[in-house]
Parts: sequence; C-alpha cells; structure tokens
Amino acid sequence: MKTRWGSCNPKAGRIWLNLWLIQKPDGCLDYMLVHEMLHFFERRHNERFKAMLEDVMPEWRIYRDKLA
Repeated sequence: MKTRWGSCNPKAGRIWLNLWLIQKPDGCLDYMLVHEMLHFFERRHNERFKAMLEDVMPEWRIYRDKLA
C-alpha cells in the first residue's frame, strides 16, 4: 500500500493499514484504525461519518493533518 494510509473491506471485515504509520507521530495509527473501523458503519466521508468520528475521537483532525 503506497498511496493510502489505510483501507477497508466491510463485506469481508478486513482493514489494511500502511506500515509507514509506525513512523508517524503518536495517535496517527489510532486515528487511522478508528477511521477505517467507522467505515463498517458508514461507507462515505459524509456528515454522519464525521459525527461518529467526533464522538469517538474528538481530536481526529489533528492526526489527519499530521498525515497530510
């Protein structure tokens, strides 16, 4: 996986994470895992998805920005 930090396949119940995440600041790996797990409940990055992310990890934007 060279172009994404993570991806998932909800039908198969699988999540893939980029191994380079271990070199990123603390919290980035947690953010990506939470992000991908939430795709099991909401496929798109819509307002519902962002609201769920906010509930689970209020500081998610900090980690997203560190991965940009």
